Amino acid sequence: MTTATAEVDDVLDALDRSVEQQEQEAAVRYWELVTALADGQAPDPEVVRDVLRCLGKTTGDMRSAVALMQRRRGMLAQIDQANAMELERPAITAALKAADDKLNEAERIHEMEVGPLYQRQREITAAVQSVDGIQQDLRRSCPYANVQQRLNAINSSIEINRKSNSEWVREVERLEKILESGTADHGQQRTIPELIAQKRRAMAPADARIAALYAERDQITSLQYKP
Repeated sequence: MTTATAEVDDVLDALDRSVEQQEQEAAVRYWELVTALADGQAPDPEVVRDVLRCLGKTTGDMRSAVALMQRRRGMLAQIDQANAMELERPAITAALKAADDKLNEAERIHEMEVGPLYQRQREITAAVQSVDGIQQDLRRSCPYANVQQRLNAINSSIEINRKSNSEWVREVERLEKILESGTADHGQQRTIPELIAQKRRAMAPADARIAALYAERDQITSLQYKP
C-alpha cells in the first residue's frame, strides 16, 4: 500500500468515526426532542431539522415516536396505579374478614333466637290444624242422648223459616235496587219505602224464630264439646 493510499484510508476512517459519532449524538438528541414534545415543550425547529436530517427521519416519524412515548407513559402510569392499589389489599382483606365474622356471629345469634320461635310456631300450626278433626271426633263420640237429632231438627227448622222469608227477601232486594238505581218515578219514591217496611214487618216473625233457633243450636252444640 502506498503512502497516499494509507493517508486516504485514515481520512475515511476518521470520517466514518465522525459520522457514526454524529449519528449516535443525533439519536440521543432525537429522543430528547421526542421527550420534550411529549412533555408539551416546543423545541427549536432548527435543532429538530438538523437531527431529522442527520438520522434520515421525517416529522411524521417524530410524531409517531411522540405518540408511542405518550402511550407507553400511560401504560406505565397504569402499572404504578395498580401497584399502589395493591398496597390497599391487606387492609381491605382484613376489613372483609372482620365484616364476615361479624355477620356470621349475628346469624348465629339470630338462629339461636328464632330457632325455638319457629319450632313453637310449627307446633302451634299443627295444633290448630288438628282442631277440626278433633271437633269432628267429639261430635261423633258425643254420649249425650239425642244431641245430633235435636241439632238436625233445629237446622231443618232454620231452613224452613229461611224459605218462608225467601220470597220477601227477594222482593225487598228488588225494591231497594229500584231506589238505588235512581229510575223510580215520583210515585214509586213515595210508595216503595212503605212497601219495604211492610215486607220487613212480615219477615220479622220468621227472623225472630231463626234467631231463637240459632241461639238454641249454639247451646246444644256446646254439649258436643263437653267431656
